[in-house]
Amino acid sequence: MNNFVNIVLLFMLSNTPPLLFDFGSKKMETNWYVVNDDVMGGLSTSSMIESTNSIVFKGTISLKNNGGFASIRSPRKSYDLSAFKTISLRFKSTGREFGIVLERYNRFYRPTHQLVFSSDSNEWVTATFPIKTFKERVLGKETGNFIDIETLKKIERIGIILFDKKEGAFSLEVDYIRFD
Repeated sequence: MNNFVNIVLLFMLSNTPPLLFDFGSKKMETNWYVVNDDVMGGLSTSSMIESTNSIVFKGTISLKNNGGFASIRSPRKSYDLSAFKTISLRFKSTGREFGIVLERYNRFYRPTHQLVFSSDSNEWVTATFPIKTFKERVLGKETGNFIDIETLKKIERIGIILFDKKEGAFSLEVDYIRFD
């Protein structure tokens, strides 16, 4: 019996608790902010609005002046995601392809890692993806590389981006993002 208790305690102590960005009922994340293509001369617009049980990220993508993206991002801080195997998010959208972005560097021209998700049902969806499927991108183009353990140890910012290069309105409602 004593060995069983020791095994259970060891498992509990070695099990990393999830990293949760809860935009829903707990309202743990209210300090995310909008970054649009206007930082480079584009004309896309978006906003992030807190609702009772989520955040709503919506706006209009414009391709004028070489534009084409809108995003919401966490504040910069140090995230070690190396112990996590999956990422889950609960969301609903109007059918556009969004990306979850993991940034290691503070410079726009350095690599980021992105994972694309979408749903056209406008109903709540919970999607779970292996973290190892995040693809490296440099200046918007995939390199063919996937995220590695060293990068996961040094993430500086997490975000959601719409970068499908299609003009028009969009809406994405997010309850939570969870790393397990």
